[in-house]
Amino acid sequence: MSQAIEIVQMDIKDLKPAPYNPREISDKALKGLQESIKQFGIVQPIVWNKRTGYVVGGHQRVAAMAEMGYTTVPVAILDLDDQQEKALNLALNNPKTSGVFTEEVDELLAEIRNSMPETFKALMLSGIHGEVKRGDDLVEGQIQFATELMEENNYIVLAFKNKVDWLNAQTVLGLGSSYSRRRNGKPWSKGLGRVIDGPSALKKLRDEAIQ
Repeated sequence: MSQAIEIVQMDIKDLKPAPYNPREISDKALKGLQESIKQFGIVQPIVWNKRTGYVVGGHQRVAAMAEMGYTTVPVAILDLDDQQEKALNLALNNPKTSGVFTEEVDELLAEIRNSMPETFKALMLSGIHGEVKRGDDLVEGQIQFATELMEENNYIVLAFKNKVDWLNAQTVLGLGSSYSRRRNGKPWSKGLGRVIDGPSALKKLRDEAIQ
């Protein structure tokens, strides 16, 4: 049976990290976490077991806030035995139970990158791209490849390895979208190819640079 959870403010010095906690964070990621706390505040309480005095969930946030000078933090208090505590620690850190990003996240990333570039960088949101579940059930090919490549023209091929950069290129160069379709009818947007007029593209890039 689930127990009632009490949320209180506690002295950060009383929150002992669990010695078995199997998670760590890099200095760079810690800075990103601190930036998130600076911008949005503490939006999640720390999970703490009053029976052992150990943090169950939120070790990295405790470290980040301690370094930032916090003296008290919101804490969700539980009363767990040793094995329950360890099981919950693993459950709270288990990526298998937190779902996956779908391709729809690409447009959100592009939106935040364009409207809040400093926040995008500080929160390390670009790393999300590598965790996106991509569709591989292409049904009918509607991707247009230009015949200009068959002629005697000089050209440059620009490869975009993530959707965010590709959406930025579409915006700057004024490129339309061309999609293949998945079985569920949603657009499948890998491997788009374009050939555009070189001088026109250079002008757009120069105009973008001086804005």
